[in-house]
Order: sequence, then C-alpha cells, then structure tokens
Amino acid sequence: MKTQYTLLSGETVEFTAPTGTLGAFVKRVLAAAKDPAVTERELTDLVHGPDNPMLDPSVVPGKTVATAGAELNLNTTSIVTGAVVSITSMTVTMPES
Repeated sequence: MKTQYTLLSGETVEFTAPTGTLGAFVKRVLAAAKDPAVTERELTDLVHGPDNPMLDPSVVPGKTVATAGAELNLNTTSIVTGAVVSITSMTVTMPES
C-alpha cells in the first residue's frame, strides 16, 4: 500500500507504508503530530527517542544518534572500522554543583 504526504515545501512524497514495528512507530508519530496537546518538544523527543526503530541505540547507549536534531549529530551514521566520522553537534548536560 502506497502512502502519500505533502511536505511543507509543497513537494509530494510517496512510499510504501511501513509495517511491523516501524509501521506502529510511524502511526504513533503521526497521531502525536496531529494532537494539539502534544508539544513540539514532546514530538521531537518521540522522534529522536529510544522507541524509534530507525535509530541505532547501540552507538551511544541511552542517547540518540542521527545526522541532525539529536543529542549527538554525526556527519554520517554509517560507521565502519577505520573511517573518519565527524561530530557536527552535541548536547552535554552537566549537573549543577
């Protein structure tokens, strides 16, 4: 089954609707995006959180890793032995002393 969305830019994208764990997560995100009670921060936390099956939780345990919008942003998430991977941005929260 094809799913079609119109982006904010007006461009239309079409793809096969995901199934299984990914499909359930996408439905959850879409429902949250349509819910006026869900804040932008809550939606961001959901998309970049540990429940997102598209993110690899083993790269930095307990943190999300992506190429944008996460606590640790890399220039790529395709990490292989011997390759250079650049950190493009990182959020570090220090406890108050």
